[in-house]
Amino acid sequence: MKNLPVLNIKKFSTNADSFYVDYLSNHLKKHHFIHHPHKHDFFLCVVFIKGQGQHEIDFKTYNVKQGSVFFLSPGQMHNWKLSSDTEGYILFHTKEFYELHYRNCKVQDYLFYASLYNTPCLTVPLKKLKEVNDFFELMISEFKEILPYKTSKLASLLDLIYINLSRLYFPGEPFNNTSTGYLVKIRKLESLIDIHFKEKKSPAIYAELLNITGKHLNRMVKDTLNKTVSEMIADRIILEAKRLIAQHKYSISQVADELGYYDRSYFNRFFKKHAKLTPHEFAKNILKK
Repeated sequence: MKNLPVLNIKKFSTNADSFYVDYLSNHLKKHHFIHHPHKHDFFLCVVFIKGQGQHEIDFKTYNVKQGSVFFLSPGQMHNWKLSSDTEGYILFHTKEFYELHYRNCKVQDYLFYASLYNTPCLTVPLKKLKEVNDFFELMISEFKEILPYKTSKLASLLDLIYINLSRLYFPGEPFNNTSTGYLVKIRKLESLIDIHFKEKKSPAIYAELLNITGKHLNRMVKDTLNKTVSEMIADRIILEAKRLIAQHKYSISQVADELGYYDRSYFNRFFKKHAKLTPHEFAKNILKK
């Protein structure tokens, strides 16, 4: 795998710079470059109505079937292998597109975008699939027209799709003040880890930055993500290591140095513990993709 391209919406449509929607079959035929691993600088939602295959997101592989829905945040790598009869819908939008229309909300308020550690997929039951299908048909029809309030209607349909999918993502689990508060803190924690993970690897440092005790922070993370803070930090380091290795621009020693590990042997042990294979094994496997 070579240096992964980061695609923006203009790569797919010269008439759109913040929102795009299409039938998945059309999208796959028109844009052959998406059949290779890549990233985006926008949010993505894809719904499979027909077909099967595999969808790889940040080096984890998920099965595709009827009713599969996937959500990707900016910067995530993905790649797929799909059957020739694949049908469905795909939409892209920038953070600004959503938050311009919903100024008191953020796109990460939806749990499937709230955390990189939340699962990026769900399966829509067949009896609910028609409702999702109808919203996308309305959205595609609107996207093709030039009418007053077009972007407002697209934003409204987008919100309705996300609301309906959110109800299926965690069905029967109403939000409460505690869980919402936890998500806010965890999102802040993730943001801090993203900024500092190369030089700050101790959970205690992040607890201090968040002005809470380490015990309380660990409890919040465990209750919400079923992980420890140490595991969150390790996951972010391993993800970055995989991204750097996949570019084939750096030696393993250079990757270790970039991530703040100046003991090569320790980095190899750390990587194998969390990735279940050595950096060299990962690099060898990625060449086959």
